[in-house]
Amino acid sequence: MMYEGAGLKRPPIVWCSSPFAMALTMVCVPSVGASVRASVGDSVGASVWDSVGASVGASVWDSVGDSVRASVGASVWDSVRASVWDSVGASVGASVRASVWASGWGQHEAPWLGIYDFFREVCGLVAQTDKLEGLTELAKSAGWILPYDNICWVSERHSEVHTDEAKRVHCESGPAILYPDDWAIYAWHGVLVPKEWIEDRASVSAEIALKQENVELRRAACEIVGWERILQDLGAITIDRDPDPEIGELIEVNLPDAPNERFLRVLCGTGRRFAIPVPNEMQTALQANAWSYDIPANLLMRKENRT
Repeated sequence: MMYEGAGLKRPPIVWCSSPFAMALTMVCVPSVGASVRASVGDSVGASVWDSVGASVGASVWDSVGDSVRASVGASVWDSVRASVWDSVGASVGASVRASVWASGWGQHEAPWLGIYDFFREVCGLVAQTDKLEGLTELAKSAGWILPYDNICWVSERHSEVHTDEAKRVHCESGPAILYPDDWAIYAWHGVLVPKEWIEDRASVSAEIALKQENVELRRAACEIVGWERILQDLGAITIDRDPDPEIGELIEVNLPDAPNERFLRVLCGTGRRFAIPVPNEMQTALQANAWSYDIPANLLMRKENRT
């Protein structure tokens, strides 16, 4: 239906169990490799998107569509690229990147497509939304697609997805995104991390965490290891210590590329000790603790004054 909406003939459909299986099959199966390579130059992706583009408001595509793509799609793409690169080598990396970057995103397009489906089904604006019907049906049943003139690759949808409170892909105990063929994506608050960091967290040492060149990956590793352990290993110095252990201790440490970073080390009501990053301008543990709750320091009461 998507091809028909773009005025094109529907090609054979290849159904794959995950985006990784889709990308890997494209570059590894000799019988279809030549056909795919020949058709890449005649990809219908642009034709499909150009055909339906006139029916899609730019503001909706840019705001709603991009936010959905960014939340899950970017994580999937990064994992596909890394997994295929590791599996079949750099020689196919450019091909995979070009193909996946030009893909359709299936169910990940559902939020903005749902807006137009409302106008179609509820308001009766059938003619104005007719070209989007194929994409809407696709979003109901499939994940990523790679549309070409002579063949269309379609990926199964993920079977599990886990996010944090900010809707970033995240899971502390297993895959953040899992597909039916067990291909998985591991993420920590939106940052892609190695499988072993989640499945075998004891194997991640402070040394491994601090050697990460990527700042976001380093911070994720430090959070996985635990800031308390990181600070102990680095020999943090005390700036201020409050008499109430639940107010905590303000400490300072030199991290790679981030000197004089400050943390609040506290004892929570459950008896667990942990450390959280705080702004460098914090001068006392009381001020830092109040900052963590986003309240003025003079409103934060010590334990002996609480009722």
